[in-house]
Order: sequence, then structure tokens, then C-alpha cells
Amino acid sequence: MTEEEARAEVEQKAQVSLEPALDEADVTAALNKARRFTAWEAESEVVYGARVVPTAANGHRYRAVQGGTTDEAEPSWGVTDYSRVADGGVIWEEDGPAGEMWDVRRAVYECLTTKLAKTSEYSGDEEQRIRAGILELMKLYRPIGIA
Repeated sequence: MTEEEARAEVEQKAQVSLEPALDEADVTAALNKARRFTAWEAESEVVYGARVVPTAANGHRYRAVQGGTTDEAEPSWGVTDYSRVADGGVIWEEDGPAGEMWDVRRAVYECLTTKLAKTSEYSGDEEQRIRAGILELMKLYRPIGIA
């Protein structure tokens, strides 16, 4: 799924054009919070636990088991389970199939949370009606692990 496809799905499911409407920055913030990994970058600071995929997709993602600074050249990625590769000061470990970059369900929930915060712009029955609708949608898109 491309970023544009993820954005379109989030905008449709979160009903971003309905009041209270969300702008592009709101949706971008939600997508950034819902990003599962990024593409590898040269000479980049990496923290323990960060996840990346190679610039040339190989179907795998990698988790930093040691933080540091990546090298100027991308490493040769191992594709066997839990294989490790050194990359400057970073050690990457194979972390399973790459899967989708964005957790669309989480991004929708983040957008709905933002919409809920914006209901304070309304008053009385209108505020209550809008809040109730958003809360019902939030039940559908609640990420696993959130009560």
C-alpha cells in the first residue's frame, strides 16, 4: 500500500471531511503515528528498537538491536530468520515479513481522537450529537490493546 492509498483509506474511514473536519496536517500526523517502519537511510541516527526496510525491497523488515549511526552505504541484508548485520554503529536483526508500512486502523483511530478533541468548538445538542457519532466510530477502529 502506498502512502497515498493509506491516506485515502484513512480519510474515507475517519470521515475527515465531515464536521469537525480535519485538514491535511491532521491526517499526516495520524499517519506518522501509525507508521510501523521507515526505509533505511545513510548516516542516520537510529535508536534501539527502530524498524526499517531496505531501500530495495526484499520482503523483510529489520529491528535495531543496537542503536547508533548507520553507515554511508546500505548493508547487505540477511533474509534468514533473526539474521544480523552490522551497519556502522547499528546492528540490525531480521524481524519478519515487511508487511504494510502503515497501520491504517491506528491512523483512523488517531484521526477520530483529533476530531473528538475538536468537538469543543460546538455547543449543546450539536456537540453531543457529533461526539456520540465519533465515539461510535472509535469503537470500530479501536486498536487492539486499547480498552
